[in-house]
Amino acid sequence: MASLLIGTLYTGVYQATLAPTPARQATVARTSGTARKAAHHAHRSAASRDAESSPSTHRVSGASLGASQDLQFTGAGSFAGGTACTQLLQTAAAFEEKGYHLGIYAIDLGTGDTLAYDPDAAFYTASAIKGPYVTSLFSLEVEKGTLSLDDALASATPIILNSDNDTYVALSDARGRQDFLAWLQSADVSTGAYLSLDDYARPHYPLSTARQLAQEWQASYAYLTSGTTAAKALQSLFANRVTSPIRDALGASHQTWSKAGWYPTAEGDARPATNDAGVVWGTGGPYVVAILSDAPEDFSSVQAVATSIDAAMADLTSRGSAS
Repeated sequence: MASLLIGTLYTGVYQATLAPTPARQATVARTSGTARKAAHHAHRSAASRDAESSPSTHRVSGASLGASQDLQFTGAGSFAGGTACTQLLQTAAAFEEKGYHLGIYAIDLGTGDTLAYDPDAAFYTASAIKGPYVTSLFSLEVEKGTLSLDDALASATPIILNSDNDTYVALSDARGRQDFLAWLQSADVSTGAYLSLDDYARPHYPLSTARQLAQEWQASYAYLTSGTTAAKALQSLFANRVTSPIRDALGASHQTWSKAGWYPTAEGDARPATNDAGVVWGTGGPYVVAILSDAPEDFSSVQAVATSIDAAMADLTSRGSAS
């Protein structure tokens, strides 16, 4: 049955809507302009602030290029003077000119070098959270034998390929959120906008920061490349998802795995969002990237961000290798 499910990767129907779930979670203010921006930046953990102020972190001012935030990076300092760095800030500025807010975090899985733009601002995850949640069940329940691979794939296939909300909520309600919490804790994922990981793990669709979601995908990469039958099956789903700005931007030149999330408007606990996060096999090797925004289903704008990040990661890696 598992092989039959993998063979039907492109047969699903695209679903453009999400079913937000009421939850005990921090919320981003339903305002615009300065007030909404202030709400995004209000949710920062002490650990995140410490990371930003680390002496090994370089900063490039975004103000001169029209971007609202500085670009932070670790690795070769010469990256700051390169075209890729400038282009990424210009892309962020163009994104923000549309009235959107943006959070980026990328980490080279070989060197550990990072690239970040407002990485600790909180955004509505929408369906981007489904990838880490499903991975947590595979890495814990399927590998331990408490959930069969066939049953796991029966749920994971529509969730990952077509972002099916009903199947995701049904799976989450049936299996609970405790394994997700345990997986987050084992990966030492930051709490982001929440007081604890327990609070973060509880909602079906929480708020996340780009740093937090990238940490989850680092843990996902470790599992997906573990070589087990279940990991390979899940790997195939992430490679063949129907909707992904990262894949659309980079798939012609790079292998990519990711899970996107999107929502068109403010409704209940939901907020506008166009997000994508996952793994890219870039020019300099694999890296994890998380792109979060409050853009209302603007996939082309997020594709442009993914393209600029890829060029920046390639430049950052090459400069580090040359030093």
